[in-house]
Amino acid sequence: MPYQNSIFLNIPVANLEASINFYNAIGFVQNKTFSSGDSAMMSLPPVGVQTGPQAHEGPIKIMLLNHSSYRSFLPPNIDIADPKNVAQCLICLSRPSNEAVDELCDKAAEAGGKKDIREKSELEKQMEQSGMYGRVVSDPDGHIIEVIYMPPVTYEGSQ
Repeated sequence: MPYQNSIFLNIPVANLEASINFYNAIGFVQNKTFSSGDSAMMSLPPVGVQTGPQAHEGPIKIMLLNHSSYRSFLPPNIDIADPKNVAQCLICLSRPSNEAVDELCDKAAEAGGKKDIREKSELEKQMEQSGMYGRVVSDPDGHIIEVIYMPPVTYEGSQ
């Protein structure tokens, strides 16, 4: 396979095992080659692939790092933000249908996350009028994950 650029989102987690279980439940696959007792690499597989080496070929990875491991990447004067009180980033995952959005949100809640953590904004209500659909969940640590469906008609020809 030719080299492909990837995005690695590194996030601090309080309970590594609970976080691995959560991200597995919403469709990520753990890459044990790049995991340890302090961290876990979770790959978002390409559509239609859930097992085997191909599951790690998607360009999106989340590195779950316990606090001491995460802190080792920070300058000495920077603290770890508490994601239950401070939003440092928003993770957004697209799904292939409204039903798939709902399914992922249900799985997130069953795996220790929270679903529908806020009311829809006016912008989101307007976007839904064009056929888009989305909900917002949080992982067990409080990291915010938007889950959206964007019908191709909303963006085709607009690139």
